[in-house]
Amino acid sequence: MTPDQAKASLGRMLAGGDTVLLSRVDVDGTFGPIPARVTGFAADQTVFDLQQGDRKVILPADAVTASGFPLPFLPDADRVDWNGLLLAVKAVDDATRRVGGALVAYEIQVAGG
Repeated sequence: MTPDQAKASLGRMLAGGDTVLLSRVDVDGTFGPIPARVTGFAADQTVFDLQQGDRKVILPADAVTASGFPLPFLPDADRVDWNGLLLAVKAVDDATRRVGGALVAYEIQVAGG
């Protein structure tokens, strides 16, 4: 699969789904809306820093960049506003959803709400 094919596949997965806003505690305003997929973690995934109730947010890298959000993500300083819930960013994975070295999407672990 090429990066463009992976981005197209991600776009289909996110079509008609949720959107989120991003914010940072020391920056005024919000960034977005950004298409997103928000899910829970499976029971067998609750190890190490994962806590029951944590969620996974998948965000297209191109949409995050286009929003003007100040990268890189800063755990404990960044927030995801999803359906009126303000969720704290705990960890960011920018490796899992790379294809051919190109970043397709971020997987973000969030807590709160």
